Amino acid sequence: MMTLATVFKTAGGAIFAGALLSVYICVCYAQEESQTPAVTYIAVAARLAPQIKYPNQKPTNAVALNGVTNLPMNSILNIHIYDFVGQGYTIVDKGDTVAVGQNGEFAVMVLPKPGLEMRANLQVYVSFFPDRFQPVEVLSKVGKRGENLNGPQISGNAGGSYVNAITVVKE
Repeated sequence: MMTLATVFKTAGGAIFAGALLSVYICVCYAQEESQTPAVTYIAVAARLAPQIKYPNQKPTNAVALNGVTNLPMNSILNIHIYDFVGQGYTIVDKGDTVAVGQNGEFAVMVLPKPGLEMRANLQVYVSFFPDRFQPVEVLSKVGKRGENLNGPQISGNAGGSYVNAITVVKE
């Protein structure tokens, strides 16, 4: 089980740590007090990273994502960053993914599509879809259609259940 110290070390900030503490307490309570599956969660923080300079291109900002989850190691998380939510939105990122590490941690730098810029207040979606490119060992734990996922971050579609976390890019 992930320790509280690991959660705080991974979080990298007091605001994010408070939210993670709430999730951590909920998950520990569910694991100790019942025989039903623990609440499945993804907790994520997004910050603007310093400008990156590529040869023959102007400098661009990136978004640094750090998070924790209780999904199995090697679960593939999909990342999308939007300028806003609603009709006429633009997907700002290139469509990145990140694999969950040994302690449930994940981190990735997300670059914008050519011609677009990362900035504060963009909407970040980090999602786990069992029906999209998941390793066999992950599907054996969460179910081929996500039938073993549980909790308030779970939604459903034609492919089954999925987990979705939403945050905003901070400066």
